[in-house]
Amino acid sequence: MTHPPPFGGTATPLDAPPESRRGCATAVLVSAALVLVLLGGGGVGLFVWLGGSGGDYDAAPDCAVAEGEALGELVKGNRPDLADSIDTQGQGWWDGNQCRWTTTEESAGMPSSVSVVFIRSGNRLGVAGETAARTDLEREPSGNDTSAVEDLGDEAVRWYDANTLHGCVAVRMSNLMISTCYEASTDFAATREIPEDEATEGALTMARDIVASLEGS
Repeated sequence: MTHPPPFGGTATPLDAPPESRRGCATAVLVSAALVLVLLGGGGVGLFVWLGGSGGDYDAAPDCAVAEGEALGELVKGNRPDLADSIDTQGQGWWDGNQCRWTTTEESAGMPSSVSVVFIRSGNRLGVAGETAARTDLEREPSGNDTSAVEDLGDEAVRWYDANTLHGCVAVRMSNLMISTCYEASTDFAATREIPEDEATEGALTMARDIVASLEGS
């Protein structure tokens, strides 16, 4: 088995998105508008917006949200081997959690693993939380070819990473980005991986289970 691709591919939420001339012009207009707001006595509203959640989520969900029926079916006899918060390096406008479950030598099923990442973005100057979450979703495939997934969150894509042999899905729900990746072997020696479509379907099953859990909470 191999490790899943890092969340965000080569770009993490700490990196700024590429700038364009149009973006620079927009930034100038936004800055000017903010000055007018402050001069007009609307400074309190601005600071309330900046301190807001940025969408439907005030914090990234815990790994326990993913420990539903789908995980038990995909990774039989699983154990968690990663459940950590993501280091934001002091940037308080976003937070995240990364999780992974794998089989053990005592597990009844074939060697397999599921990895899940939650990244929640709040508002910051010039960028709304939902916009940041959309950028996270676009970065997550890390250059792999994607296809859209219908009827899942606000938007979702799926892909297969031929380097790590993982099927993956990324979902945006308001200001939250969820990434799920799945891989499994066809033999106990873990020398042969399941087909691409099966790996991607496994990641999609996990994503739908997590979304349903969040929508029902």
